[in-house]
Amino acid sequence: MSVLQDAFGDPVEEINQATLALWFDAFEHREGDDLIKAIYLARDLNVAMGDILDRLDEVSLFEGDAESYVLEFVEDCGLLDGLP
Repeated sequence: MSVLQDAFGDPVEEINQATLALWFDAFEHREGDDLIKAIYLARDLNVAMGDILDRLDEVSLFEGDAESYVLEFVEDCGLLDGLP
């Protein structure tokens, strides 16, 4: 069990000799959206390093605030098209 914990008391994945090779092979060269997604999965969702690559497609990035995201989402889905 991890000794390190985040601000919410959840365990934090530690980089150690067992995960160091994975770090260099899978994450060191990543950049752009994939790097942002990997950091989000590791830091905010506490996903184990071995599972991050399989979950990158589960994360959608949006530049802007939550209100802008919702407005764009509703418009793109056409949920309000039939309303007066």
